[in-house]
Amino acid sequence: MSLAFIPVCFTGGITIIRKEEKNNDIKHITGAPHHPQTQGKIVRYYRSMKNIIKLEHYYTQEQLRQKIKEFVKYYNFHRYHESLNNLTPVDVYYGRAQEILERRKMIKQSTMEERRRINQNVVYLHI
Repeated sequence: MSLAFIPVCFTGGITIIRKEEKNNDIKHITGAPHHPQTQGKIVRYYRSMKNIIKLEHYYTQEQLRQKIKEFVKYYNFHRYHESLNNLTPVDVYYGRAQEILERRKMIKQSTMEERRRINQNVVYLHI
């Protein structure tokens, strides 16, 4: 199931989505329609998608559908989101966020220690 918002454009779609939400313990949240302040994230998502999709010409609906699928996969599995502490949505969804953030913290700490060690050696060489 895709983590990004995808509009429901087929008959019975709402019923299917409600079942998926219930089966996966997902809380459905809506914002006020025509109110940009509450629709900001989805508007930004669509703008990101349009910026990628509009780069090419599509001669069939299938080509366009394929490109949208690729974008959704990229958006959810590969694109880091600043609002998610520079994690991907799939990392947050599957509960890997804390592990990744701790690993990053350890890498940053060891990098800073290594830089400090190298810089101290450079200072001693110039004295």
